Amino acid sequence: MSKKPKSKEFRLEIRLGLILIVLLLAILDIAAHYTLYRVGQTVEEQIREELTEAAVIVSNSMTRLNRDVLPSGLKQNIEEKYALIGIDIIQLDYQRVIAIKNEAGLDSTFLNIDSTFVSAELTDLLTNQPVYRHQSGSNSYQLLFPTEHLGSKYLVILSKPSSILGPIENAMRILVFFGFLTAIVIVFVSIRLIHTVLYPFDRLKEEAEKSGHYDKNNEDEVGQLIGSYEEIIKELRKKESELVALNKIVMQRAADLEVYNDYILKSINAGIITLDADGNISTINRAAGNILDLQISSLIGTAYENMVSDHPELNSLINRYFNINEIFTNQEIRIVSKDGEKMVLAVSISQLIDSSGNNIGCAIIINDQTEFITILEELELNKRMATIGEMSAGLAHQLRNSTAAIVGFARLIEKRVVDENSMKNINFLTKEAMQAEALIARFLDFARPLHANFEIIDLTEFVNEIVESSKHRFPNVNFIFESSSDDTISVQGDPLLLKQAVSNITDNACKSYDTGIGEIKIRYIQSHENFRLEIVDNGSGISETDKDNIFTPFYSGSPSGSGLGLPLAQKIISLHKGFIDFRNNPDGGTIFSISLPLVIAESKLVDKRLIENYQE
Repeated sequence: MSKKPKSKEFRLEIRLGLILIVLLLAILDIAAHYTLYRVGQTVEEQIREELTEAAVIVSNSMTRLNRDVLPSGLKQNIEEKYALIGIDIIQLDYQRVIAIKNEAGLDSTFLNIDSTFVSAELTDLLTNQPVYRHQSGSNSYQLLFPTEHLGSKYLVILSKPSSILGPIENAMRILVFFGFLTAIVIVFVSIRLIHTVLYPFDRLKEEAEKSGHYDKNNEDEVGQLIGSYEEIIKELRKKESELVALNKIVMQRAADLEVYNDYILKSINAGIITLDADGNISTINRAAGNILDLQISSLIGTAYENMVSDHPELNSLINRYFNINEIFTNQEIRIVSKDGEKMVLAVSISQLIDSSGNNIGCAIIINDQTEFITILEELELNKRMATIGEMSAGLAHQLRNSTAAIVGFARLIEKRVVDENSMKNINFLTKEAMQAEALIARFLDFARPLHANFEIIDLTEFVNEIVESSKHRFPNVNFIFESSSDDTISVQGDPLLLKQAVSNITDNACKSYDTGIGEIKIRYIQSHENFRLEIVDNGSGISETDKDNIFTPFYSGSPSGSGLGLPLAQKIISLHKGFIDFRNNPDGGTIFSISLPLVIAESKLVDKRLIENYQE
């Protein structure tokens, strides 16, 4: 069994320990000084190798080019390759050799290159030995390389910067100085540290004696102190175990509550985003990420501007909250997704208050109202169509009877009239009546209920048929068909109705060219649930006054137009659960966009029956 340390042994061990620390620090200082010395040697050897290699290339180039001056381009290439700050070539004539040999003063040619040149440094050159120059602490290194060319001796002087060698030499000098200074400080600190370490021990001993837990006759001072405090430690550990158990219960309850709240946020369909008082994102639930098309993991902890950079309207609402503390309830905004789909969102922003009533940020609730608004617009459109249908039945019947009577009487009169002027008037009357009949027929086509026969349509073949048909009607228009995918895309729809809708838009695009000559680009873009067909022209475009009315029946920007082509196209696209929109082409003209689902779900067929009921 080992013997317990005595009081004197304990104090001796402390002193020996401090002495060992002093010795260890001294060894570390020597090791650091040696390491810097070796690093400096390595750097210097590397610089010498690079300078020697560059000097050999310069000498060989002089021999190869038969010139004692390097071309500027070659000189620049060598300087860049070896990171040199200068290449100088000096001819060692007789006077310069004698000056070096006698260690006399050097002429201005040397001193202009480096004013610190001394003849004594260059004596090795007389024996064709290269001279390496480096002043202690300097950041540059020089090589004086003797060479011969055409019977004459030349001196190639190369200078290379080194950002490491000078600091290393300075560091070595500083290290020596601070080594001695540190040794003095360590000795002084060690003396103070011995007193500082032993003083608390003596204080503990005095307190233990006062409490009656210390035996003066026991030579094992350390053992006595350890024993007196073991009881205290046992009590503290007992209390600690109780606190750990309580903390575990509290943490478990907090974790359960956090998981429960996380389940709630992930399960609800509304998008929920919380920001702290500085505008940084605290949480984003899955619904908000889907609505705004966000990468949730990369946004947590960042400023909210990163989240709404693509949605200026939402950014404006959040700015108003942070700038003027304005809150919002179901504020409607419209955004465009990355797939180009328009979305209608209801946004609510409210304060987050902690238990002390302090404002700790805000909560943003986002509800996607796109489908709801679309259904409302469809129902409103169908109501208008139903009203027009009811009116058209009687009106069209009366108008058709009237036009039929006009045409009949005009033809009877035509048989009895021989006057040429009268014949022209009768022909004009007949033509106008026939045009009125055609307009009534188009009106009936627009007003009567549409019944779609859904089938699978090959989109590429479908567009090609429209392009071929349009080429016959508009031979001077060039049609270009583009696709974002090499795969065949199939959609559900009524091919005849969709062809009529797309053809109406294509015809309008062709007619937008005043000269009848132009280019129409048809392209489609597919996403995982829908596709978008775009008809692009560079024609005259749509005026600002016409933009709000182009889908209104009988409203036409062309004097010869009926105003039913685009409303009928909108009606057909709406029947297919899609929507049609347009925007200005940056290159001039208009871009019409038709968005349709790839598959029309059975749950949405209820809407179709509602539409048919409105139409009937």
